[in-house]
Amino acid sequence: MRTTPWEIAVDLRSWPSNGLTYEADYNLRAKRLSAPEVIGKFPFEGAWCAVAPGQTSTAHAHHEREIFFFFGGTGTVRVGDEAEPVAYGDEVHIRPGVEHEVTNDGADDLVYLSIWFPTGEATPA
Repeated sequence: MRTTPWEIAVDLRSWPSNGLTYEADYNLRAKRLSAPEVIGKFPFEGAWCAVAPGQTSTAHAHHEREIFFFFGGTGTVRVGDEAEPVAYGDEVHIRPGVEHEVTNDGADDLVYLSIWFPTGEATPA
């Protein structure tokens, strides 16, 4: 008998595009990855995110390193003073303590997977 998530060979979970919840603090729709009993076993957290057309996520910084993986839409990611266009297949790495935001300048949702994790790096002052 399997008793822990680690003993399950495959644990498939899906989310419908309308299954994201609006998060006013970040001005985007999101859904946290997996169930707490599974994701809590890993050294990272994450969320599926979608920024609506014409919108910009709330600029913020935090002590974790973060990586965005883009799956749909087009937009711009600002990290510190640098801004770069993003689209399907792009990957953005963000150092701890650096302010960042995502702007959707396309006609469809800008969809990405955000993964964040502690690194032990000092956060810039």
